[in-house]
Amino acid sequence: SSSSSSSSLPSLTAFDVVNGWSEEDLGRIFRDYGGERHWKLLAKRVCERRIEKPIETTLELVKALGNPPGKREKIHPATRAFQAVRIATNDELGVIERVIPQAIEILNPGGRLAIITFHSLEDAIVKKQFRKFAGVPESREPTVGGSAMMSVSPDDINQSNPPKIVKMINRKPISATDEEIKVNARSRSAKLRVVEKL
Repeated sequence: SSSSSSSSLPSLTAFDVVNGWSEEDLGRIFRDYGGERHWKLLAKRVCERRIEKPIETTLELVKALGNPPGKREKIHPATRAFQAVRIATNDELGVIERVIPQAIEILNPGGRLAIITFHSLEDAIVKKQFRKFAGVPESREPTVGGSAMMSVSPDDINQSNPPKIVKMINRKPISATDEEIKVNARSRSAKLRVVEKL
């Protein structure tokens, strides 16, 4: 075997996640990655169904999930579960976390890094990473209506503050206008954040 293939890990598939992960782990991704309120119930249903036979198709997964209790929502009940499985399978959040420092490192001074996210979990990671590289201490959340640095007194600034290697171009994410959403419905959940290398 070649050195490149021996060093790479076997890739995770959606089949592995749906059929191999524990009920607790499925519940966790349905809750954390899918924002599913009925995460325990849906994880239980999937685990009960796969005892009969492995879940191999999207239709089988939809049937296994069934309808959550309560009134029907605008979003199909399977949508959040599919999103959760996709994020887990592709390690999407891990990729974002690893690529931002690499991208900032290769930027020239004055170069900008712009990231568009389509999910609140992704946006939270981008926001946290950008703040870290902008030298904003993690425990210092901006006060309402104020900038991130307003809540930091000179006495609080010490050696434990992260070094400032970028400046944030926009403190709040840029979202699509109503006009853009009309012509591109997918832009509804998009958030743009930009930093500039110092």
